[in-house]
Amino acid sequence: MIYLIGGPPRGGKTTLARRLSETAAIPYFSFDHLVSLITPYVAKGEVVERFPLRAALREAEFSNDAFYAKYSSREAVDLYLRQAESCWPGIDNFLRYSLAGEHELILEGWQVLPRLLGENFARTDRDKLRTVFLVRHDQKKIVEGIRSDPSKHNWAANNTNDERTYGRIADMIILFGETVEREAVSCNLDVADTDQDFAGTIDGLVEAWR
Repeated sequence: MIYLIGGPPRGGKTTLARRLSETAAIPYFSFDHLVSLITPYVAKGEVVERFPLRAALREAEFSNDAFYAKYSSREAVDLYLRQAESCWPGIDNFLRYSLAGEHELILEGWQVLPRLLGENFARTDRDKLRTVFLVRHDQKKIVEGIRSDPSKHNWAANNTNDERTYGRIADMIILFGETVEREAVSCNLDVADTDQDFAGTIDGLVEAWR
């Protein structure tokens, strides 16, 4: 069985993947790491077009303040979506290889779009995938989560000096989640909102998947 967790950044994907991995003793991988294997094989002249988010963040020297000063939250979502589509061929191959080998894996990443999953995997294959997309809608709770998260992997806080940028990041997460949720509903894929009861929602998903 492949456990597939998608949704925008800061929705709880990594938390769910880690908890499920600890509970079920199944390894988990982030598509952030797997995609890093793809980029060296992209021609330099195509990097900006195919990986626009990566290029834009580098141009901003990975400062969220500089990035969101240049791009609106909607424009940032478009960069995420365009890059996700570029990543899809590698993700598609990885999923097919894992399914054919009947591997047990937990995979998580914002690069998984419901539409692409629905278009490229028949129902018989999707039955071998336990899939959920985590979304959020509450800007205040997202901002509070950014401020209170002590993790060294808290990219939203660690790369931000002006706290007003947190609101723009939260808006991006909400807009991204709305796109993911519409696609997931259309493809009959599960969606979970982690705003109201984050810990309870994560615990419920882990219990349901055990």
